Amino acid sequence: MRSVKNLKLKVSANGRYFVDQGGQPFFYLGDTCWLLFQRLNHEELDEYLKDRAAKGFTVIQAYVLRGLDRKHPDGNASLLDATPLLDRDPGRPNEEFFKNVDYVVNRANELGLVMGLVTAKSWHVTDHPERVFDEKNAYTFGKFLGERYRNNAVMWFPGGDSAPGKYDAVWVAMAKGLKDGSGSSQLV
Repeated sequence: MRSVKNLKLKVSANGRYFVDQGGQPFFYLGDTCWLLFQRLNHEELDEYLKDRAAKGFTVIQAYVLRGLDRKHPDGNASLLDATPLLDRDPGRPNEEFFKNVDYVVNRANELGLVMGLVTAKSWHVTDHPERVFDEKNAYTFGKFLGERYRNNAVMWFPGGDSAPGKYDAVWVAMAKGLKDGSGSSQLV
């Protein structure tokens, strides 16, 4: 397995597939572990990532934000003792939580896996008790993520699992923050 930490992907000239910075096609075979940052300890994570790399997967998809407390809206508890945001404020990312995200992203890249990161579940933007984003803090949070992981092999998905509806401007602001933070070096 070779590290992909410095891999930079883009859409091919004909718009039909992904290529690396050398113009070589990149095959996207993704596995999904939505709660990767909340549910696996480092030993379990290593086992999972090694297994996926050995099976030929090239991308691991996960949510950065999917629940803001130690207990998720789906009723399950996080194994981590850190919430992603301090006081549910997107302008105050919890360094303890993001040190774990750093570990996961770096370990995946070391094992040849690109991270496909969904910035936040839709309920953090829409009319839901977990809503925390508006246009301003969505941009700030996107920029934080883009800057923090600009030197990693990451593809960004600014949006959750539902149509943006009347919140389109919030998702667009988050995407702009990701682009600005990464220096437009990553797919958003």
